[in-house]
Amino acid sequence: MNACGWSGCINRGDAPPGDVPGYYTIRNSTNEIGGQYDDAASRWNKIDGNNHSLLDSRGHISAYGQTGQEPSMIMINYGTNDILHKSNPSDTAASITQCLAALRASAPNARIIILIPFGQYYAKELKGSVEARKKARPADARIAIIDLGPEVAKNLEVPNGLMGGLHPNDRGHANFAAAIIPQMVKLLEN
Repeated sequence: MNACGWSGCINRGDAPPGDVPGYYTIRNSTNEIGGQYDDAASRWNKIDGNNHSLLDSRGHISAYGQTGQEPSMIMINYGTNDILHKSNPSDTAASITQCLAALRASAPNARIIILIPFGQYYAKELKGSVEARKKARPADARIAIIDLGPEVAKNLEVPNGLMGGLHPNDRGHANFAAAIIPQMVKLLEN
């Protein structure tokens, strides 16, 4: 699990001043697959703020620093905070595109799932990044998208007892989980 309030693909988290690096930070992108990766400003491959590596001696994600402990599934749920921070859409797309390649190299057998934000933030860029990865590596069928669709985004805008501000409350989380989990199970079965 790698989560932090206010963080995103490329944005620092834990509120201003933001002392937690972005997940996979890209700088100065000029197109959907360009941009420079900034390891010092990223945390996808680190355990803590002291830059202890999450990767084992083979460069694979490891729970305890030993080989053979890669995750079976990685779910990415970014985009909301990136749009709230007014991130460059090309940088966000480049972040996901390049991050998918890095995650695949460090977790060769993991199912990687991109969850489109409930508010549909950067949905086009996230979907385009997954498609770019699939086009570049058609044999990799273990990358997928879960998108609850625009109707969920519309539901977020009306008072319905599901939201606790920007994020779902307990009831909202239960409703979204009930929609996401069956899709995850289906993806894991394939």
